[in-house]
Amino acid sequence: MKYAKLMLGTLVAIAAAGAMPTPEQIRVAERVVGELMGDDQAALKSGRKTRAEVAGSAMALVGAAESNAEKLVLMKGAYSLYVRAGEFDKAVETLRSLRTTIPDIPPSYMVKIIEDSFRGTPRRDDARLTRILDATRTLARYSSEVAELERALRKTPGDQTLRRSLAEHHACLGKWDLALENFAAVEGRAGEIAKAERDGSVDAAAAADFWWSYASGKTKELEKCLRAHAAEYYEKAIISGTITDLNKLLAERRIAETKKNDDLYVVSRDEPVITAWDVASNAKYKFNYRLDDKGNATLIGSPCVSPKPEGVLVVPDKIDGHTVTKIDNMAFRGCNKMTRIVLPAHLEGIQNHWCGMSNPGAIFDGCFALKSIEIAEGNQRYTSEKGVLYTKNKKCLIVYPKTRSEITLARETTEVGWGAFNSCTFKTAKIPDAIGSIGYWAFRDCQNLEIVEFPKSTKWIGAYIFESSLKMKKVVFHGDAPVAYARRTRGRENLFHSSSKNIVVEVKKGSKGWQSKDSAELPERWPTVGSVSRPIRYIQ
Repeated sequence: MKYAKLMLGTLVAIAAAGAMPTPEQIRVAERVVGELMGDDQAALKSGRKTRAEVAGSAMALVGAAESNAEKLVLMKGAYSLYVRAGEFDKAVETLRSLRTTIPDIPPSYMVKIIEDSFRGTPRRDDARLTRILDATRTLARYSSEVAELERALRKTPGDQTLRRSLAEHHACLGKWDLALENFAAVEGRAGEIAKAERDGSVDAAAAADFWWSYASGKTKELEKCLRAHAAEYYEKAIISGTITDLNKLLAERRIAETKKNDDLYVVSRDEPVITAWDVASNAKYKFNYRLDDKGNATLIGSPCVSPKPEGVLVVPDKIDGHTVTKIDNMAFRGCNKMTRIVLPAHLEGIQNHWCGMSNPGAIFDGCFALKSIEIAEGNQRYTSEKGVLYTKNKKCLIVYPKTRSEITLARETTEVGWGAFNSCTFKTAKIPDAIGSIGYWAFRDCQNLEIVEFPKSTKWIGAYIFESSLKMKKVVFHGDAPVAYARRTRGRENLFHSSSKNIVVEVKKGSKGWQSKDSAELPERWPTVGSVSRPIRYIQ
């Protein structure tokens, strides 16, 4: 755990992935986040930062947090700030990220977050936020009714009408495991299909037809959920070849219907999210994507693929006939058993997930077993060499494999991109000669990293490069002091943000630029503004 290790040992018990944290966990997380965001809040009050900038800082910290409570507090605060700043696109994206990160969050809690953000602000005129609030209230109502139905069933467990109603409510809430469990206890065709689904013996085409027909005459919300479930089976039936001719055309039309805007679940996404099975993997994996205005697919989600891949993953060049041209930079987050990945030939970019921050290296955050990153032949934007991903001309490193014990780059490389060594497992990192710039978050979350050496050629370093690398002991600069970029008024201490407090900075004697602004004498500590400084030691 990142911040808990730094500040509070009481957050040892991390909630299960996707689980809603307890009120006590949230209270503890609020204290942690409050202290971490103190400088940003002060900058907001003084006018040195805008609400949107502070929200961006909060979202940048989410990637370093492991407990759901910390993520919840950070994203809740960021969402409110975005609304008050009138940044509605980012507000919707933040809500979607929150639902993706904590799918068990109660709809009633989401309603409170949205309603609270409207209080005291005139910024209520965004149609999406109004639609999201209405949809979330509907979900909250269904959730409340589920509790009432469960209480009634405990009194009369054999009541088929109550059981069917409970199953339908769970379906509306997207909880298909519970929906199928209750449908399986219902007599008739619904029970037969549900039992077959649960034991894996269901005929895809038959299941699709049944749920599509079952949806007729139901409420608007239930119809959408049932038909989305049916569409998944239609896709499987088409891929497996069990449905052909006119039946296939009808299935494709029905699938297209489910890809329209879904107001009920817009709380977790501002565009339709489409799920497709990967044909090349024999329907082993499902990919989530959305379409751009040209009809091309962007893989989205955290991660975008389910189940999480083990071993080799080949990302398809096309999904449902749509060319995959972009991938969200959180798309493979936490795929810790994936050892090799092949990216598609038409990939044009790894897009920003939050706040316009170009951090492509985050795409494999937490992929600690990744040995090789490759790209299909013919790609015009990227290239791979010995399992390392670069820009086409190899001048910039995009992402480095996580399991390597040392850094070896192409001779053409002069730049290290944002997050390029994110989650790498080496202990010592010696940056090769000729590297002139190191991007933001370059060594973020490197759990074993202890020593980093920069060559004379390094002239520019982005902020937060050692964030959450808690075992760091030493940083060595062999040349003059690089420009250590930090946003706004914050100083060079941003290099060590949320990293070990015990780092020693070693500087070659005779190098330039290390003295303080108003003195020719060399400083004894790394320059800081409002945070823990690091001692500077001079070496031959």
